[in-house]
Amino acid sequence: MKLSKLIFQSIFWVAFISIFIVITSSIFFQYRDFQAEKTNLKEQFMTQNKELIKNEVNKVITYIEYQHNRYYSEVKERLSQRVNDAYNIAMAIYNQNKNSMSKEEIQYLIVTALQNISFSNHRSYYFINSNQGDAILYNTQSKLGKNENIWQLQDKNGTLFIQKQANIARSLKSGFVKNYFVKPDQKMGQEYPKLSYVKLFEPYDWHIGMGEYIDDMQERLEENMLEWISTIRFGNQGYIYVNTLDGHALVFNGQKLEKPKYWGSDPVFKKEVDAALNKENHYFYYKFRKLDSMELSNKLGYVVLFDDFQWLIGSGIYIDEITLTLEKKREELNRSIVYQILFFIFISIILTATVYYLSKRIQKFLDSSVNYMKYTFDKASKEYYEVNTEKITFKEFQALAKSLNKTLKSREEVQKKLRNYLKIVDANVITFSIDKKGFITEASKAMCKVSSYTYDELVGQHFTVLFDTQSETVLFKEIWRYIKRVHGWSGEIQNVDKKGEVYWLKTYIHANFKDKEVIDYTIIAEDITDKKRVEHLSITDGLTQLFNRRYFNEKMHSEINRVKRSKSCLAFMMIDVDYFKMYNDTYGHLEGDEVLKEVANVLRHFTKRSTDFAFRLGGEEFGLLFECERVNSAEGYANTIKESIENLKIKHRHSHKGYVTVSIGLVIKQYNEIQGSNEFYKCADKALYEAKQLGRNQVIMDV
Repeated sequence: MKLSKLIFQSIFWVAFISIFIVITSSIFFQYRDFQAEKTNLKEQFMTQNKELIKNEVNKVITYIEYQHNRYYSEVKERLSQRVNDAYNIAMAIYNQNKNSMSKEEIQYLIVTALQNISFSNHRSYYFINSNQGDAILYNTQSKLGKNENIWQLQDKNGTLFIQKQANIARSLKSGFVKNYFVKPDQKMGQEYPKLSYVKLFEPYDWHIGMGEYIDDMQERLEENMLEWISTIRFGNQGYIYVNTLDGHALVFNGQKLEKPKYWGSDPVFKKEVDAALNKENHYFYYKFRKLDSMELSNKLGYVVLFDDFQWLIGSGIYIDEITLTLEKKREELNRSIVYQILFFIFISIILTATVYYLSKRIQKFLDSSVNYMKYTFDKASKEYYEVNTEKITFKEFQALAKSLNKTLKSREEVQKKLRNYLKIVDANVITFSIDKKGFITEASKAMCKVSSYTYDELVGQHFTVLFDTQSETVLFKEIWRYIKRVHGWSGEIQNVDKKGEVYWLKTYIHANFKDKEVIDYTIIAEDITDKKRVEHLSITDGLTQLFNRRYFNEKMHSEINRVKRSKSCLAFMMIDVDYFKMYNDTYGHLEGDEVLKEVANVLRHFTKRSTDFAFRLGGEEFGLLFECERVNSAEGYANTIKESIENLKIKHRHSHKGYVTVSIGLVIKQYNEIQGSNEFYKCADKALYEAKQLGRNQVIMDV
């Protein structure tokens, strides 16, 4: 076997097999990883979201406890401050008048000064008792001189709170007391919990005090907390709810209720209570509707009892979200695999073609280029540089080495050739440079030539001058943002030259650095205008200028994928010109071509939307692929096309109507009914066949 042939076959098969192994291995490992990730995702979802709702609820509990403690601290501070103020007032009156007024007169002044001072809707007021149990200022009423002893006064729990106040005043000088007492603005006589602060007034052995009703304080705190809780949102439709232990909803569906709603008999509430009272596990499962839907969904809840308020504070997550997440990941995986397959197929074609071309070139080189290279080096050689030919095995390369010995004499001309090379690059390679703001700083002659601008016209301009239309300018802005982020970009760009002519460049943009900072960008491009024109011709039917059968095969597959993603409906009609062979036999093929062009014009007229595609499938057969919403509209659309072709009034003596007519096979399917492009095509073909069998010039829809 010849060496050249062996090299060709080895390179070709190694490249082909390697590409195949890469494709299959990639797909296999991705599916394997997805199956493993699927189980992990479910566990992670439940673990993370359990922790999420637990943390959110515990944050609320912690904040309420903090506010509760802070609020009580503020109340205690406020009471002590007000009592100290009253003490100072009483002491000032005493000191100012002790030498000029009697004891009774001074006591009267003190009681009168404090009697009418009140706070918090008149429920917080000053009181004065002697430490022997005599009432001095009692429930906002002066008791001076009335000798009312309240030493044995008890609250509803049996606490002798007057004695308790006196003991604190005598032993500690001041302090707090908790007891039950009636509110001054209520006549029912009901006692409420009250927190009081008392201070010893030494001149008369009194204690002066003031208190606030605990339920009033708690009511204000609860109202503030409910308002705050109703504003909390987290995650996907996450919120905090609050119910009382006796079954009244305070914050429901993330909204604070103006009037508490009773739902204590609901099974969900009973599960909630059981979970809150369970010391080991506060989680429970139930069904509840989402904020944006009336449909019940499975939900995992977490609830804690806040004992001070008798509140059930909880939150929950919708479990069906993991199913949606897995479905999205599956769709992403499928799309990724499709894109990879298409990409690898494209690369395979390019690599195969490249390897084939290079292999053939190598083969040709080994077979015939040695003599040519010898001739070339013989002409170019000027200096002698001996290569040891005895170390070279192949006779062909021995001859080449002898010629190389002569060629190496021209080494001193390398610099000159390099300068010539740079001139050639400038004239033939499209390059230009831009600064960090996008202004052109350099441009090759080839760039000036392709853009029709002179060098002076380009330099100093922002390189958006190469973009003319608004859409291309928007594309440039996206590209520029990408370049700023990753310091490079490559792709194909449509440009407009100075004369308004469109040209295409395959562009590579590279950032240049100095001291790790970008200083400017270099752009190298290739003119691919002709390639783009060839691509357009490759998908277009030459006679009718509709899309051809090759593009139909690609578009059918991509449109099926698109409607599945958008969950819409896809329709396809096959159109056949009736008795077209007879028409050609009667009027000639040139006239037949004109008929096909007229039919194509009608189809082009009815495919104005971006989701409508008209194809010439072959001969007198056409196809029309489009998105639709209703079966009736698609069938009416097909009949309109049929009638429009008949209304062209193209004479055809072999047609029943006397004019050229068409038969149409129509298939319409929802995205979830489409099994594949072949099955979809066969349904339309079957309907077309039936239309022909039933006499032609009609629309038959596959059901």
